Amino acid sequence: TGAQTARGVVTRQPNEFGAPVIAAGSRGDVVFALRQFNAPTPYRRSPFLMAFDPTAASAGGEMPTVWTHDTGVLINGPVRTAADRRGTIAVAAVWDDTTAAVRLDIVNGTDGTLIGRRDLPAYSLNALAVSGDGSRVAVVAGLTLYVLDGTATPIFSLPITSATQALALSNDGSTLAFGEAGALNIYQEQTSGGYALYQRPTLSLIHI
Repeated sequence: TGAQTARGVVTRQPNEFGAPVIAAGSRGDVVFALRQFNAPTPYRRSPFLMAFDPTAASAGGEMPTVWTHDTGVLINGPVRTAADRRGTIAVAAVWDDTTAAVRLDIVNGTDGTLIGRRDLPAYSLNALAVSGDGSRVAVVAGLTLYVLDGTATPIFSLPITSATQALALSNDGSTLAFGEAGALNIYQEQTSGGYALYQRPTLSLIHI
């Protein structure tokens, strides 16, 4: 509690747009940041997923860059990033307004190697979640919910009634939860493939 001393910092670049989106796992040697750079204006930006090592920084000093991954698109839309429990993988999701698609990249958390890439048809990007073991990735893209495996191969998609930001996966990815107006939807992965509705408690049944 109380004031904390920064372990490390990353200096904002003059051509950087907004604040970075941050993710991290339990490992202490890497923090992920999805940063956007004007290319050349704020209305056309290059998103880069980057890793930084806080253990190599002096107290309050600049964190060195471990690797940089270029998502390969120019955008004027939302971005999301997430990591698995350990930080073994990092995921970048960016909405490309020119193609009306979400580009989803899964990269190795240690060296930034691209593991899988997928472009998903979408008119927005609302939420991103990764299972604790990194085997499943879920994306809410407008009124479609996608689930992909650890190589960015789609295994399930579902039309939904609202562009929700309430999205979660269980540690092993077998349980998927997302919110819609007045309800919480819980889906279970099936041995035959995909997911099926397990439970839909309404708000009247949820006691906080």
